[in-house]
Amino acid sequence: IDAEGAEAAVAAGMQRLVRDNPDVIVMAELGPSHLQRVGMAVEDWLGAFGRLGLYDAWRIDELEPLVTQFTAGDASTFYSANILLARPGNERMRRLPRRNGDDPASGKNGNSN
Repeated sequence: IDAEGAEAAVAAGMQRLVRDNPDVIVMAELGPSHLQRVGMAVEDWLGAFGRLGLYDAWRIDELEPLVTQFTAGDASTFYSANILLARPGNERMRRLPRRNGDDPASGKNGNSN
């Protein structure tokens, strides 16, 4: 999803898709400057996906083929990043290479509500 700050609105329209596909993984671009322009905090952006059960967030490293656990506080370190969002324990996430032993399928990255 690349909606220039409107990703939360797109997420709101995905309820059926996410409900009907329990192993869905969503990739969304997070641009803090876009969110600032529309008056949304990073925490609210993550919350829009969290309301769908997609609590686990992972940043895709564009320079290395890795994913890294992501929290709202990390957003100050980049201009734009692609974020993977999934339900805790999503087995498909386990196939992704990760940094520092992070386990994308564990559901243990500090984003669980």
